[in-house]
Order: sequence, then C-alpha cells, then structure tokens
Amino acid sequence: MKNPRLQLWIVSLVFLVGGCSSRDSSDLLPTSILPATAVRVTDVNADLGAAFKKSEGTVLFRSWNGRWKGTDSDTDIELREGGNAVCTEYGVGIWRHEGTFEISTDHEYPEITIRLDGDTIGDPKPLWLFRDGPDLLLIPNAIYPHVSDWERSRYLFRKIPGETSSREN
Repeated sequence: MKNPRLQLWIVSLVFLVGGCSSRDSSDLLPTSILPATAVRVTDVNADLGAAFKKSEGTVLFRSWNGRWKGTDSDTDIELREGGNAVCTEYGVGIWRHEGTFEISTDHEYPEITIRLDGDTIGDPKPLWLFRDGPDLLLIPNAIYPHVSDWERSRYLFRKIPGETSSREN
C-alpha cells in the first residue's frame, strides 16, 4: 500500500468512525443498563434471605456479554448464606476469587459490597439489587467512565434460577 492519498483517507476514516458515539458515558446512570421493568429492592436482607432459602443457601448471579455463554468474558458472582462470596471469571482461562460480602443499609439505597481475597479486579465496588419480575439483578452502583458501552452491558448480573453454584467447583 504505497499510495499516500489512500493511506490518508483510511486513517481519516478510522478516526472519524472511532470518534462517533451515540452518548457520552459521563451522562449515563448506573440504572441505564437495567431492563425497563426492573424495580429497586429496598429490603435486600429479606429478598436475599428468600433466595437463599429457595436455593439451599447459595445464590448465583451471572453476567455475560451476549456471545458464547461460558467461553468469553462471562462472570459469576456466587453469594453464600453467612457472608461468603465467590467470583468466577471465564475468558481465555478461568479465574476464581473467594471472599466475603456484606449488606450495608447506611446509604440512601442498600448496597451489597463484595471483597475478594487476592482481588485483581480492583477496589470493592458496591452493588445494588433490583427485581425484574421473578428475577433478581445486581448492578454496580456507579458507571465507571473507562468502561465502554459494549463492556458495560456485561455488568448486569442476573440470578440464574435452578443453579446454586458456578460452573467450576
């Protein structure tokens, strides 16, 4: 490719397309990733307690990016009765982080904070609990500006009915 005009045209096109965006991430609210029918859970202890009772003490939430489930950038959050938590990330490999979770009602909305041992994901990020019909949903309580719209869609964690532990035990 030795034609300088063609190279300039291609570079210009890449910058033009790369700069296009339908919205600014700073304008997004955490709830922008939720289905329109989702409602906030105000009594997190009661709803999680009922979920623990139905699923033998373990509640599994899964986030996936809509491609091949189980093979690319999926994440499971497993909450266990008594405050234990497990986060399993699926990608090129499988990473499993164990830790704890706690429910805080000191804020305007109750938050679930997960702290993982040897956490490579970053600081603990509080999560909010929502209900969408019979389903429970977890979302981060903030939109992080470095996360693209494509990646942001995977941060909605939906409770997986009938499953009580992640795919890797």
